[in-house]
Amino acid sequence: MRAAVGVFIRVIITALIIHTWLVAGLIVPIRVAGDSMSPSLVPDQRMLVDRATFSLRAPNRGEVIVLTSPDEPRLQCVKRIAGLPGEQVQIRGHELLIDGLPHAWKYPLAAHPNASEAVSRIYQLGRNEYFVLGDNTNVSEDSRTWSRAGVPFSAIVGKVMQVRK
Repeated sequence: MRAAVGVFIRVIITALIIHTWLVAGLIVPIRVAGDSMSPSLVPDQRMLVDRATFSLRAPNRGEVIVLTSPDEPRLQCVKRIAGLPGEQVQIRGHELLIDGLPHAWKYPLAAHPNASEAVSRIYQLGRNEYFVLGDNTNVSEDSRTWSRAGVPFSAIVGKVMQVRK
């Protein structure tokens, strides 16, 4: 009986914590719109965004995030972090270079949707800026196409924490 009460109390406390996070807006649902993250995420796929993680630590390369579009502040985008603050990012051919060195990137790369493969721009990030890409770089509007390549930390809404297909 005592063990059952202990389990019941833990379940109630866990439910209250989860409910508080949802009510406080620390975890918010969002839907994918568009093909820029295909095949990892598909249009209309639902996911949860953790808005608290990056108040405790900095975002890491490879993490999928939700951010406010630099060119259209009313829109939120889902992208993957490719470049970190202070780094030089370059896409040469189908290769990602970080500070001039090749970086293993498991998603297909295109230099720029409107440029030939020979064009290889170098993006220098500021101390609080991130370079983000869609997993489907052939159609993605991201750091390569926005008016400002570096996404400021303040534009990051949160980390995608759960994906439901």
